[in-house]
Amino acid sequence: MSQFDQLQHLVSEKQLRSFKMAAFDMDGTLLNRDHQLSTRAIASVKLVAAAGLTVLLATGRMTCAVKNHLEKLGTPGLVVSHNGVLVKDVKTGEVFHHETVPKNLVAKLLDLLDGKETVVHLNFDDDIYLTVSNPYSDQYSQELGFSLTYADLKCLEGNRQLFC
Repeated sequence: MSQFDQLQHLVSEKQLRSFKMAAFDMDGTLLNRDHQLSTRAIASVKLVAAAGLTVLLATGRMTCAVKNHLEKLGTPGLVVSHNGVLVKDVKTGEVFHHETVPKNLVAKLLDLLDGKETVVHLNFDDDIYLTVSNPYSDQYSQELGFSLTYADLKCLEGNRQLFC
């Protein structure tokens, strides 16, 4: 049975051949409640890829939180991450789109929040910086396998200097 035969209950061969790409949402679509890919999800994505479509993963997550899923799917590394802020080929490092919040706006927001009981959470590519520990952020980092950095966000060290 060909890939098209297996997909024909969803779309005709002619329709399928007119598509160039299939984009898949991660959380709540490809991933189950445990943030894992099911056997069925893996098989479905592999089937679409075998039919000749480029596979793209879309997520609110950081790019690093998708890498292990790409390996399981055996697809190229095209990812829309950070809720659309970054479009990147994870395997080659090529960036197609990257939009950031201007430093002056971030500085104003940090000033407004200074002294308030608010957890400030800043993403820089695959790094997350927080002002204080937060059980929800800690749980999220453990589930997805990345670390958090706690810092004075107005004066980050090294190549992450913002406002010093």
